[in-house]
Amino acid sequence: MGPANHLKPRSVFAVAAIILMLGLPIAAVTADDGGYGTTQCNGTLAPGTYHDVHISAGVACTITGATVKGDITGDRDSNLTLAGSTVGGDVVLESPEFVQIGVHSACSPTGSANSIEGDIQVRDAVGYVCIQGNNVGGNVDVERMHGAGCSCSDPGSLFIAKTPNTINGDLIISGNFLSDAVVTRNVISGDLQVTGNNITTSTFLDNRVEGAFEFGHNMGSSALSGNTITNDLSCDGNSPSPTGSGNTAARATNQCVGMTSPATTSTTVTCDSGSVRTNHRTDCTAVVSSTAAGITGAVSFSSDGAGQFGKVNCGGHGNDDSNDGNSLVCTVDYTPSAAGTQTITATYPGDTYHSPSTGTFQITVS
Repeated sequence: MGPANHLKPRSVFAVAAIILMLGLPIAAVTADDGGYGTTQCNGTLAPGTYHDVHISAGVACTITGATVKGDITGDRDSNLTLAGSTVGGDVVLESPEFVQIGVHSACSPTGSANSIEGDIQVRDAVGYVCIQGNNVGGNVDVERMHGAGCSCSDPGSLFIAKTPNTINGDLIISGNFLSDAVVTRNVISGDLQVTGNNITTSTFLDNRVEGAFEFGHNMGSSALSGNTITNDLSCDGNSPSPTGSGNTAARATNQCVGMTSPATTSTTVTCDSGSVRTNHRTDCTAVVSSTAAGITGAVSFSSDGAGQFGKVNCGGHGNDDSNDGNSLVCTVDYTPSAAGTQTITATYPGDTYHSPSTGTFQITVS
């Protein structure tokens, strides 16, 4: 089953962790289909190679150490525990009960990471969903969940946390009605979209988002802290407003204003040559880089020796394609007027969302 129309194309590896606690006897499925056809999982699927795997309504399926060339799909009230496996397609569960994908650490660490080349789609779940420590090539999409709380020490009925997932697409959490949700320490190549949820308590902590973080029209107490966001952190229409601090982003808007700290920057400076003749010009370039895009302002240049700088020209401002939108590039020409060793210093003063930094380069004037 392919990704839903609103999902983006696949990118790296997709993963979702599902926790299953039924206490019922499970019959092992030992036949290996050799990678052809669809295998019905009626209990525990033996390690092996399969094409597609399907879980019928009301069936609890455990898959460990398997290679699934295609998709894993599940009908209403099915349950899935997936660990240590490779899935070449998508994991799609409609109206499941409990879902555990990857590493689960509610009572004690169990399970292991999966590699999922497509998407993880979990919709209308009635139990809890745990997704941890997976590599996901596409999107992770959890929608319209009405989950019960996790057991032992796991605090969230939606738990995408603790052991980080690497998600090469978007992480989408939308339209869920939950007691609590915990989303921490994930690396997301796309956007983090959290919209239209009613969650009593939600925590979004220490995620790395290479796109934008959209947090809109949610209800319930929410905390957003320590997230590193390449593009914008936008919060709108939430009741009550989210709280948080220590986030870095290209810009924070509306209810998220005041929740960011300046992102760290680094400045490097180089000149055409480390050896320059007196009264001859050399061109120097300073590059300011950061984890957050949208760097504004300019760099100033100085020298500890005698000489003359020309006009400083800056470009990029977070839109330089060659630097992934996270840089400011400034150039200047410098003409030394005395022999000796000189240190050229480039100073970036910072802006609202980016911290100051400096870099140096040494030239020898003869």
